Amino acid sequence: MNKAKMIFKEVIPRTPLIVGTIVKHYTRGPPAEEWTLKQHLTVNLVKDLVGKMRNYTVEDIQKINQRPTPLPPGFKSIPFTIPSEYRERALEKLAPLLEPFKTEIGWDWQQDQCDPITGEWIIPEDLMNDQDTPDIDIPTLLYFPGGAYHICSIQTHRFLTSRAAKHGKCKTFAINYRLAPQHPFPAAVIDSLAAYLYLTDPPADAGFNAIDVSKIVMGGDSAGGGLVMATALAIRDLQLPAPAGVVALSPWLDLTHSLPSIFNSIDTDYLPKAGFDYLDSPALDFSKLPQERTTFPDALDIASENPTDTAQEPEIITKTETINDQVVEKKHVKRIQLYAPNEALMVPYVSPVFDPLGLQGLPPLLIESGGAERLHDEAVYAAHSASQQAPATAMNACQPTKVTINVYEGQPHVFQMFVDLQVSKQSFETIGSFIQHVTGGEQDAQHRFEKQFERFSINGKGQSVDLTATEFSTETWAEWKKLLANPSVEQRMEEAKQYGIKVKGV
Repeated sequence: MNKAKMIFKEVIPRTPLIVGTIVKHYTRGPPAEEWTLKQHLTVNLVKDLVGKMRNYTVEDIQKINQRPTPLPPGFKSIPFTIPSEYRERALEKLAPLLEPFKTEIGWDWQQDQCDPITGEWIIPEDLMNDQDTPDIDIPTLLYFPGGAYHICSIQTHRFLTSRAAKHGKCKTFAINYRLAPQHPFPAAVIDSLAAYLYLTDPPADAGFNAIDVSKIVMGGDSAGGGLVMATALAIRDLQLPAPAGVVALSPWLDLTHSLPSIFNSIDTDYLPKAGFDYLDSPALDFSKLPQERTTFPDALDIASENPTDTAQEPEIITKTETINDQVVEKKHVKRIQLYAPNEALMVPYVSPVFDPLGLQGLPPLLIESGGAERLHDEAVYAAHSASQQAPATAMNACQPTKVTINVYEGQPHVFQMFVDLQVSKQSFETIGSFIQHVTGGEQDAQHRFEKQFERFSINGKGQSVDLTATEFSTETWAEWKKLLANPSVEQRMEEAKQYGIKVKGV
């Protein structure tokens, strides 16, 4: 009876979508050459599911994504709670870095009232040695789940974190960092740094001894990939001992959405065309944040991820300002990101592509990107910039970052979530090899991760082509640099209109 109800509720309404996808697949071909019918159906069903989120409040979606999900067999979960003192330590350390951006951040983040950070260890049972604690001498993967900084949790990512633990022969330490819009930037960065401090200097009752940074790898996907990069920047800028490596899966590194793939790859990705949008609710009332913003400086106008395909255009706010003793009217766009206000989107700890040191001076970095995803360009840009690989320019202030970037042709955003794909399995194997390599364990059989810069292209069958020696287009690089130098929201809206996208603010 329950199965029949499920079919009636979930399958029947999607029958036109399923039939239409099958017809298009065999008459026009899939949006990406590498897609099988199964993947074409899966991507379209996920896109449909994401689109229907506009019928709920953001609080509804957060509750849904915090529900317990089954742990894959062969793993043990050990829950933990990080004492609040670690968040206080992180806040104290980050305060000097964030002080220059106080006006742009726009709320008193130091007065945020919230529960302690929670999460779980996920450890392969065959590595537990009959222990009940995580105090095992294997590498640790500190993991930050993705979800646009506002919707996901450790529960939604159990498949991903367990597979990473299996292939990395490590223990995964996944946290529930604070989510926007209730806790916007810099809450997530404070929590991520607090988790790092906790691992390296735990209290006596933590159930494990202090973990040497040479045995810690930080990882994350999507927004979590952006957060892991932001955390690495903070660790660098604070001159703290750095982790052994960083893993970024489809990282969200540019919240201004300035690079071409955000528009060019709409048809081959499941991310909503005009971003996420929700019904009005108390969470969207940013005036409830401590010390409501009272000024609107002449800062940056930027692009959006949060509106929907059917939304109205962003509200234009007209404000009077005094310039050269003359009162003039200036137009500003209403806030269009849940994670941070418009003025803060070029803060490097929000959008790491705007790091003034070009992401250099970081631990060894592995970037896994889908070739057909909307965040593809920022991943490629970050890889070249961080490693000082041409045509990127060197930053003499610090050493180049050692980077390996793998682009999986035809694949969408965080394709690792698609269980049956050959490239998904191959990506997890790569992640595992990287974790072992940088923590002094097993060395990669293919001798990857040894060069200053490596770039590989992987097709749908898992066949890899080494593109390290292939020169990146100087024209494309110049175009990207120009776009990043002018992240105007008016310009982005005009570009969006060319693709039939209408966006709104929150």
